[in-house]
Amino acid sequence: MGKVKNIVRKNKSEVDLTLDQILNQNHLDYADLNFNNTQPDVLKSFKIVNRKLGRKSTSIKNIISILPEIDFNPILKPVYTVILTCALIFSIIHYQELTEPVQYTQITVEKGEKINLHVTENLSVYVNSGSSIKIPAKLKRNSKIVVDGEAYFELKQKNDIKIIANGVEFKGSNSNFYINTKQQYHLTAQIFNGSVEFYNPVLPKSTRLHLKSNDKLTYISDSEFISVENDGNKNVIAWHTGKLNFEEERLQAVINEISEYFEIPMEIQDQKLSNRLYTATFHNQDVDEILDIIRHTFNCNISADGSKIIIN
Repeated sequence: MGKVKNIVRKNKSEVDLTLDQILNQNHLDYADLNFNNTQPDVLKSFKIVNRKLGRKSTSIKNIISILPEIDFNPILKPVYTVILTCALIFSIIHYQELTEPVQYTQITVEKGEKINLHVTENLSVYVNSGSSIKIPAKLKRNSKIVVDGEAYFELKQKNDIKIIANGVEFKGSNSNFYINTKQQYHLTAQIFNGSVEFYNPVLPKSTRLHLKSNDKLTYISDSEFISVENDGNKNVIAWHTGKLNFEEERLQAVINEISEYFEIPMEIQDQKLSNRLYTATFHNQDVDEILDIIRHTFNCNISADGSKIIIN
């Protein structure tokens, strides 16, 4: 009964009234009170009684006065159950992600071919002839793409995907870079723009390098040799761009790059001819056209013996 008095008391100065007096003064009947609800909505009941008494139900003091009398256990127990269940489900999913074996899709590029792969909207990979790449079936943060051979990467923004080649890791940020592992135990990487982080977890003291534009990295795994030099030569990705550019280079170096580009053995037999300098740009031209230009430029002979092209 004391609770009812507290709820309907008009102000602190008023004298406490009995329940019968309160009901008579406000033209209420016992039928308006429901004592059978075992789980009453206290706030709702408070508003109904106040409304019939002609009192405002927005009083913060009135609400605060009944809070100590409310049993929150029926409300909080289901909430605790939901929270604990969600935490358990999240933990199970996270554990499964950590322990579930990564499923890879492997793509092998046949000799004389090349492919373009748009892995995500921010990552494109170009894979050269005689190379292969393994991509996780489900890409997520810190996924690993494994490369064997030659590949060129274009990253539009910072990416958490790691590129693995010969056991070392590359992670790029707004960058274009090239990786070549065709020689056994020998890896080269060249950065054309942006920045790339190189990480070698194999060495006793793990090596981490930050590579920038025009950096060329050489890593020889069997001797644990690492070097970085400045090299802006873009002919290493001529298989991707279709463009070969030479600026005052020895003809021997020119022929070596043309030979590698077309995958045709070539040899200069005249030593003086091999040391002559040459400047030229070739764009999507076939080997016969390029060799014909060189023959006219240097007035030399070009023939074939069935296994290679001979220049003298």
